[in-house]
Amino acid sequence: SDLDICVVQREYKSRWEEKAKIRELLKDIKMPKDILVPYLEEYEFYKTEYGSVYKDIEDRGVVLWA
Repeated sequence: SDLDICVVQREYKSRWEEKAKIRELLKDIKMPKDILVPYLEEYEFYKTEYGSVYKDIEDRGVVLWA
């Protein structure tokens, strides 16, 4: 099993830099992690599309901070 993390942001410079920052912050959690960092517009568009990972997050995910 792994930990799926989705951090929705309005803007950022680099998706890869954001993922690297998050991975560094969570490095003490010793389990595999999938990290998604969609733009808010991207998340809003796909959250209702069947088969989308964002729909799955919308339906079954847990908001940790908003």
